[in-house]
Amino acid sequence: VFGLGAVLCQILTGEPPYTGPTPRAVLIKCLSAPVPSARQFRDAVPAAVDAALKRAMAKSPVDRFASVSDFVQALRAAEAKPTNLPAPPTPLVGRERELTEAGALVRAHRLVTLTGPGGSGKTRLAIQLASRSVDHFPDGTYWVSLQALRDPALVEGAIKASLGTDGDLVGHIGQKRVLLLLDNFEQVIDAAVTVSALLAETPNASCLVTSREPLQLDAEHRYPVEP
Repeated sequence: VFGLGAVLCQILTGEPPYTGPTPRAVLIKCLSAPVPSARQFRDAVPAAVDAALKRAMAKSPVDRFASVSDFVQALRAAEAKPTNLPAPPTPLVGRERELTEAGALVRAHRLVTLTGPGGSGKTRLAIQLASRSVDHFPDGTYWVSLQALRDPALVEGAIKASLGTDGDLVGHIGQKRVLLLLDNFEQVIDAAVTVSALLAETPNASCLVTSREPLQLDAEHRYPVEP
């Protein structure tokens, strides 16, 4: 576990965690010097990854991960992107063209609306698109279900609930690169102004919308979903 932590630290930073003029000097540092932080060499290393590396290289074996498997799980958890996307019960079949075309729109534009009649598969396609876009939005991809809403004034509260905040929405998102999947928007279509204002004040946020009718916003890019 210690050896793997040291090697991974060097891979991520380009520097070995301990250095010295001789092997003896390096060994003495390993035994006595404080465990180094990978972030002191490269601040782009996520804090959670740095914490896992420090634990792996702890001085006492009892303070390290019990196994390499535990270490790997900690690294995977550290790299996980925040999301509340529902897990589809079955694989998506026969939508590769739509995934390619609409996926390019989601990555290139900040407001994309999947339009089509009820039952055409907009929600299922949108969830798959959002899942494939997780790496493009490092600060999170969030599903906001509007199916039960009829009052446009409640849309902002629904977004807050999905993001897990009860404070100022614009302040919470700020400069974050997030994707909001607003599902079943046709029922609260007058809330299009809410979406427009939110995008105007959060320069790195994007919205993927499913709706039977477009939002009629200038920034909107529409993608029709055939049944």
